[in-house]
Amino acid sequence: MDDVRLIIVGDEGIEFQYKFHGSPTHPPMKYLSESHLNSLGICLFLASAKLFNKEVRFLVLDDVVTSFDLGHRRQLLRLLKTEFADWQIVLLTHEQLWFDMIKRELGQSGWIMKEVGWDAENGVQLVPSLIDRKSLIAEKRKKYDVSNDLRKLLEASLKEIAFALEVKVPFRFNEENERRMSGELLSELRATVNRKGAGLKGDPAFSNIEGSNLVATVGSHDNPASKITDGDIDIALGDVDALLNLFRCSDCGRFVEASREIAGENKISCRCGTKRIDWK
Repeated sequence: MDDVRLIIVGDEGIEFQYKFHGSPTHPPMKYLSESHLNSLGICLFLASAKLFNKEVRFLVLDDVVTSFDLGHRRQLLRLLKTEFADWQIVLLTHEQLWFDMIKRELGQSGWIMKEVGWDAENGVQLVPSLIDRKSLIAEKRKKYDVSNDLRKLLEASLKEIAFALEVKVPFRFNEENERRMSGELLSELRATVNRKGAGLKGDPAFSNIEGSNLVATVGSHDNPASKITDGDIDIALGDVDALLNLFRCSDCGRFVEASREIAGENKISCRCGTKRIDWK
């Protein structure tokens, strides 16, 4: 199947024509599967956007791959990456596998990934970044208990650091990897730092965060006797900052990464190279 094109049919009609085993044929549904038909529709939409949307250069694609074959999904991602690199695109999906593909295929091309979450305390919201979480805590603590938000901030911080340093944790199936608790992540992070980052071994930030983790975890459970105070919150936020500052660059805002080894030195760096730590 090749040589796909638009042809005029009758006085006003337009139809797709393509060669099927070398013979021109139409309409598309004569031989094409639902997945191929949907792929063809997306191609027409994107081509129309290229032709008629030269000023705005903006697209919204809302769950367009529901009936795509997996191979077609990856081809679409690469098409967007190569042919629409200078466009603003909002790409929405509720499928976890497709979202994971997007993160892997487009994450290094400057795309910003956000998840929409919901909980009883905060309602529907974009899953916040570390900075957003701190802002949320600062705003909510004026009226509400923020123990659970503090626990989420700590877990998110440890996940970011563990990912950047390629910290090894026990294998889990499916989405269980996303449900790791702070205690497990902190334990594996400390073990990795003790083994590879001699310069940070024994840093008080690790023992301090252990205490704050306990306070946040106990406070986030439904136990009136364990309500955390403003002083506890201030100390915990300071401990999170201290831990993040061990691994995050103040210039580029990125964490040091295990994959960014400095040639000739037992060190790794952040993306801009300013932040460096001992690592072997």
